[in-house]
Amino acid sequence: MQTWEYSPEYSIRSWAYAGIHAAIIKLGQVLPFVGGANKATEFYFLRFALGFLCAGCEARLYAQLRRLVNGRLAVVYMAAILTSPGMFHASVAYLPSSFAMYGFMLGLSAFMDWRGGMRTAQGMMWISMGGFLGWPFALALMFPFLAEEGLLLLLSGEWLDPISRVLDGATRGLLLTVHQCKTYRLRVANDSLGGSTLNRFVVLQKAHLGSLQYCSLQRLQRR
Repeated sequence: MQTWEYSPEYSIRSWAYAGIHAAIIKLGQVLPFVGGANKATEFYFLRFALGFLCAGCEARLYAQLRRLVNGRLAVVYMAAILTSPGMFHASVAYLPSSFAMYGFMLGLSAFMDWRGGMRTAQGMMWISMGGFLGWPFALALMFPFLAEEGLLLLLSGEWLDPISRVLDGATRGLLLTVHQCKTYRLRVANDSLGGSTLNRFVVLQKAHLGSLQYCSLQRLQRR
């Protein structure tokens, strides 16, 4: 099944996001309790993997808060996310917004860490990954940190380092965009060759073919 965002009529979402999760399920099929089981087992294995990934992102942000800001604040943060019903549901949800949340937690951890130099490029990369592959509106979460870079540029008078960091992060985000566009083109090419049954139904709708005409078209494609 596919949602309307993936429909060839709209084409506003890349198949790269779905492909990442499909790869997780493929890896899980080597396990004895997942491989050969029904689709429900594979789906719950995916939720387990997403929960494990989210826990890692939360632990990373907790460690950065404790190390760089304040230990008490880090404990309050951990207590808040452990008792939050929203985090309980979002952490294992197979949704682009949850994927964007993972990227933002990793990006925030990178933006906070100034040891040995600012990690602007790394933070931009993580948030771009969550935005381009997940939920595009999450890219707006990057703007306060870019504004901070601009403020530091004005106060310090140093132009080379801030601009190089931002350009490095923009390049990493561009590479992610190129990857997902390539994935989408491969999917469209597969659909045009008859690899997707749903795509053929879209062709049927656009061509205004009747059921008998569509069956004839299917036999012609098989030949």
